[in-house]
Amino acid sequence: MVALENLYMRLLLLITLLLFAGRTTGQTAGFKEPTPKEEFIIELANECFNTNTYSPSKRLAIYPFNKARSIKLISFKEDEFIPVQKKIVDYSKVLESHVLGADETNELTKILYNMGYNPHIKPIFRIESNYKCYEPRNGILFLDAAGKAFEFIEICFECHRTKASSNKVIQGTFCGQKISLIKDFFHRAGIQYGTSSRYGKTTYAEILKLDSVEMLQALQEKLEDKVINGDNVEQLNAMEKKLMILLNSRALYRADIQNSGFATFYFKYTGGFYPQTAALLAEIGATETLAAFKSSLQQWPGGIVPSDRPARLKLLLKIADKAVPKWKDIEKGLYTYKMDTNAQVLTCKEDLDGLILKYIMAHKNDLQD
Repeated sequence: MVALENLYMRLLLLITLLLFAGRTTGQTAGFKEPTPKEEFIIELANECFNTNTYSPSKRLAIYPFNKARSIKLISFKEDEFIPVQKKIVDYSKVLESHVLGADETNELTKILYNMGYNPHIKPIFRIESNYKCYEPRNGILFLDAAGKAFEFIEICFECHRTKASSNKVIQGTFCGQKISLIKDFFHRAGIQYGTSSRYGKTTYAEILKLDSVEMLQALQEKLEDKVINGDNVEQLNAMEKKLMILLNSRALYRADIQNSGFATFYFKYTGGFYPQTAALLAEIGATETLAAFKSSLQQWPGGIVPSDRPARLKLLLKIADKAVPKWKDIEKGLYTYKMDTNAQVLTCKEDLDGLILKYIMAHKNDLQD
């Protein structure tokens, strides 16, 4: 479902961008793919950016925080919707709850009101999440002195959607990672239901019992939840960091930006770990993938990938239009092609997932929750 929704969103964004471009340039509206540089700008324009617009006191003055005597995070069964009727909370339907302290309230308001779009990037086009599914499992209750929920925000983390109890509730700008940041906030506050792995397994012992495909996905989800777009890598232990790097190397086979795995890898925080990625690919014997990684360096001036993301993105925008086509050609060499019943079938020359699984099982005792 999520994969299909993401595909829908990308197609909608592309179509709208093209029509918009046709209108603004005076050209006949048509289908012209954005250049690699333009697509990077689209991605950047939708990322969250810490604007630091509001001080803590100004954030607390925003409704409904300014009227709340207490603020509570809750979880509930997805077929129930938030258990609030006429401001009365039915706690028999609440699975978990956590009352926010002053520091936590400050952190939540910072996420809601100081995380927005980067004001320094002029977007070609910007679009917010538009998932059609909606099965909420979590919510934020704003309680008065009598314990009544005078306002609330209902949240479906899986579908990236929220609903407020009234249009007076100010939720802030929902940039690309906003929902993920709120989800992590809930999880760190002890709310498990609705915030844990969609595979139903959260500990390493549980995850390692899954089948191979689900195991890799659950492990990557667990580690991504910890690092939050690369901002908290220092929280990982040595083995977790190695595993995160290896799992992210699979981006080469899961192209996103401009259908290039390298473009995706270098654009995200993962690009800052090029040397470590190459070293680990060599360690697990991923010779085909490693050769492709080394070839991709030819598009970077001096063969050096900046580890600092702002510096890397600045340079990436300069080289994108020439580099991305070259990277796509390199990636084609990782597959064998054959026709099967009038359809072209692609087969990976190297089983990177299998090599990573072998490495995981050899070091599973080093994975500690």
